[in-house]
Amino acid sequence: GPIPGVTLTLLYLEAPGESEVFSETAPTRTDAAGRFDLSGLLPGRLQVLAEHDQHGFTETESFYLHPGGTLHDLTIHLFAGGTVMGEVLDASGRPLAEATVRLALGGGVRPRTTESDANGGFVFEGVPPGSVTATARLVGWELAAPATVSVEADADSEITLRMREVDGLVGVVLTPEGDPAAYAAVSMRGPKGRWQRRPV
Repeated sequence: GPIPGVTLTLLYLEAPGESEVFSETAPTRTDAAGRFDLSGLLPGRLQVLAEHDQHGFTETESFYLHPGGTLHDLTIHLFAGGTVMGEVLDASGRPLAEATVRLALGGGVRPRTTESDANGGFVFEGVPPGSVTATARLVGWELAAPATVSVEADADSEITLRMREVDGLVGVVLTPEGDPAAYAAVSMRGPKGRWQRRPV
């Protein structure tokens, strides 16, 4: 039946003036009737990637979109994905809560993120089959190594992410609005009075 809330990503294999493959995520998801109507799109040869956290994913065959063309009469059938579950632990095996876990998917599909729970656990459902890589971020900690696993449809895959505590000064740089400030730099004065500038 119709599936609302499906995310659509346009993967451009060829486009005028572009020398590399690129993707764009549609600004809206499918409505309550599972319908979508995308207009004002770039022409070119593309695929449509459709994904839903519970209902799976699919990708269409490539097709050419003519200038001024729209996507409104394309029927997409979702296929079941797999489940990736795991836990974030410190070097001693103790769980780490509130770590941001990122799951990198192949084929131009957007990465997925979630937070580890009080027991360090996390779950990603409806993951497209194939090789995926998980990483984790937590203030004051660094990831020992990413974890890669092969996902199969209607199957569970388990991974463990281990983190080690970081020595030194730890903090978060925020904008005036309270949002994390990416690509900021922090200046510190050393014991001899010298200023040191470090990117974060």
